[in-house]
Amino acid sequence: LTNPNPVDLPFVIEGPGGGAAPANLLGYNVYRDGTLAAYVEKSSTEYYDLYLDPGHYCYNITAVYDLEAYGFPAGTTAESLQEGPACVDIDYGYPIPWSEDWISSSFTTNHWTLDPEPNHWTVTSISGNPTPSAEFTWAPPATDYSFALVTPALTSGLFTCADIWLDFEVKLDDRNQTGKESLKVEVLKKGNWTKVAEFINNGSFNWQNQHIDISVIRGKAFKIRFLASGSNSADILDWFVDNINIYPVVYPALNLTAQNNGQNYDVNLQWNSPECPSVATGSEFFEDFEAGVLSPDWEIIQTNTNSTSHPTPAFWSVNNYVGSEFGPFGVYHAGLWWDYSHQDEWLITPEVDIVSDSKLTFESTVWEGSVYGDHYYVKVSTDGGTTWIPVWDASTLTGNGWNYYYYPYSIDLSNFAGKSVKIAFQAIDGDGQGLWYIWFVDNIGLSAGKSTIKFPASSLTYINNGNSSGKMSTQIARDGNTRSVSTEYRAKMRIENESLDMDRGVIGYNIYRDGELITPTSVTDTTYKDVVPSNGTYCYVVKAIHEGYNGATFESAPSNEACKKVNVGIVDNPSANLKVYPNPAKDFVNVETTQDIRSIEMINYLGQSVFKQAVDGKGVYKINTRQLESGIYFVRFTDAKGVVTTERVTITK
Repeated sequence: LTNPNPVDLPFVIEGPGGGAAPANLLGYNVYRDGTLAAYVEKSSTEYYDLYLDPGHYCYNITAVYDLEAYGFPAGTTAESLQEGPACVDIDYGYPIPWSEDWISSSFTTNHWTLDPEPNHWTVTSISGNPTPSAEFTWAPPATDYSFALVTPALTSGLFTCADIWLDFEVKLDDRNQTGKESLKVEVLKKGNWTKVAEFINNGSFNWQNQHIDISVIRGKAFKIRFLASGSNSADILDWFVDNINIYPVVYPALNLTAQNNGQNYDVNLQWNSPECPSVATGSEFFEDFEAGVLSPDWEIIQTNTNSTSHPTPAFWSVNNYVGSEFGPFGVYHAGLWWDYSHQDEWLITPEVDIVSDSKLTFESTVWEGSVYGDHYYVKVSTDGGTTWIPVWDASTLTGNGWNYYYYPYSIDLSNFAGKSVKIAFQAIDGDGQGLWYIWFVDNIGLSAGKSTIKFPASSLTYINNGNSSGKMSTQIARDGNTRSVSTEYRAKMRIENESLDMDRGVIGYNIYRDGELITPTSVTDTTYKDVVPSNGTYCYVVKAIHEGYNGATFESAPSNEACKKVNVGIVDNPSANLKVYPNPAKDFVNVETTQDIRSIEMINYLGQSVFKQAVDGKGVYKINTRQLESGIYFVRFTDAKGVVTTERVTITK
């Protein structure tokens, strides 16, 4: 199997094969994200996986064999080991910005779908801001219902350096205020629907503006749905939704500075490109339970909790049990105490995002102390908790009177890369008599993975700095693979001629001076020299220009403002030993000095030198100004110590 780049639909899964097929080969099982997706007969080594939603999918293949030739009963089959995984990002859809005002009075114009079809959603002219709007109506009454209005596939693939926002307006006409009817707004992210807003029927409310950050889908294809659900639709009259807008807010340039050397009218600007987040970044969390209580983001599932046989609750809780056999825990840790009546107890993390090198770490103490065979698992769910996949099993260590004290664990979760998951710590009764003794866990952490810089091998240079006191070894990622490189000396690594992709999507910058654009053509560098017309204070901002779809561009918010006071030639005279006259002047200017000066220079308002003469000490010097245009000029004196003093003179014609 091969890993393709992001593709549109349909796409093909194929492999080169491994030679002639055995006679008893029947075909192949194709697994998508661990679930059987198709069976392909042996005459083919390809499969088209159609009609997928946008998301990240990983495939494995097994060969299926007929075992009758080996003496098994007819019809007996078996699978080979898996080949794979091969993973793909499905990225397609209508580009953002994307909007819906229902003016067409139809769901089909912008390719909305109903799930299930049909349901209670319709376009109505009864209410809107202005009318029409999308309406979920109570009639006919429905119980335990779940009716969704779903956008088409949308894509923010170009906007990897932006926040993505969802704006809409919502209204409720309530009837019974039961608090049991809801309107959820959800985003399809990595194959799962994730809630980003929820409204409850606790009373009618008029049109409310909603502004929701959905940057979790930055750089990805996605869908959004409005899901009306509840116990009895007759307890409300209507939900209304209007003026839906999905759009990027691109990131700005940073750290703008303005400099002037006081000797000319050049204002030198410098700034940093936007700090773009990594699209592949997963979640990070760390829980040491030192708050003494469990965070409300975590979940406890407990079964058969009616026992009073032990004074400490048997289900998961945060406690401060002290015992040397339980290792170097902090003051508090999550604990599960024995209780004869508890058979299946779960401690579940909030939903987290996994990337290719995410690792789960935790510290665990299990004290079995008996032969009751209780089991201790860590499991992962990719569907919000419906199904669970074991990733750690202590069953081989317990169940035989075994005591296992404090120990740290690290679990590789790369098999779930690209998924949003929940992680559970589960204790299961082994003999039907209830959980026996205790299990403590602490310092539970999830790493978000490490960003790597990819560069061609030819761009890597080692420079020996002459220090042979040690040895340097480093890891270099090239084309997604990690290689070790070492040298016998401490060294500096230099990357040449390679963009580090720090300004993804940025195609230039606009520069504004005192609120006016001064760069009709955008600047592609992060420096700029502005020649100002005269002395004064000038204030600048820079706006980043990002690429959009179909030739569109997006200008960011302004950077920080940087102001600079330009004072070319305006320096207080340190003494009365310098004179410039007449002033104003016409055809000539006399320069008289009693200081030991070495040069005289005359500069126009653009900072250009129009006269320069080396001199030697005190005296009166005459400058011909007949060819100069009218205006303000500056006479600059440099003394023997290099000290510069400036006088201003006006030339009139």
